[in-house]
Amino acid sequence: MMPFNSFRPRGPGFLIYYKKGLHEQAIAAFKQSVEKQPNTATFHYHLGLASTKAGQFTQARQALETALRLDPKGAEADEARATLTKLATFGS
Repeated sequence: MMPFNSFRPRGPGFLIYYKKGLHEQAIAAFKQSVEKQPNTATFHYHLGLASTKAGQFTQARQALETALRLDPKGAEADEARATLTKLATFGS
């Protein structure tokens, strides 16, 4: 298991997509990262955030729940929980 705070992005990649509001591209990039490193909580966390921004709430919940399962005390865990709480008000 890789904790939230061990993540070190390399190159421009997916975080730039997310920060520029290109959520569909960010989702595709985060999914690739999750496939390559499924036990890295941060990848699931960022997939959850991008999915939330894109309105893909079911995918967002699944990704955030996985991130918390992998690293429930990580640096981004509180934000993941807060986002899940907000998502609880939306439908699937």
